[in-house]
Amino acid sequence: MRISMTRDLLRAALEGSLDGAAYTLHPLFGVLVPEHCPRVPPRLLDPRGTWADPAAYDERAAGLAHRFSAHFERFAGRVAPAFTAACPRTTGPRRAATGADRCSSQGRGADGRNWRGDERARAHP
Repeated sequence: MRISMTRDLLRAALEGSLDGAAYTLHPLFGVLVPEHCPRVPPRLLDPRGTWADPAAYDERAAGLAHRFSAHFERFAGRVAPAFTAACPRTTGPRRAATGADRCSSQGRGADGRNWRGDERARAHP
């Protein structure tokens, strides 16, 4: 992807152009991918669709998800459950995130807790 399109994606997110847009949930990584972004071809918004061989993408993505999950295991007992739930899925279906699982721009979940799961983050605006 050209750097100009990466900038267009960031600009759209920061300016609110993606507010209210339709999104697709990535089955392994659980990120919401916009289906449309101004100045970015829709085919580039689907990572699997950018690969000439979709099976090769699936294999590489599954390997990355597995490595990420294996690395994250050492932190699993020290972070809020919402962060553990956000870890890539290597087996089973991904559950939809709830409002409490999503982080605000201040790094806090909707319940006011920070990434550790405590409430210290509330003292800082």
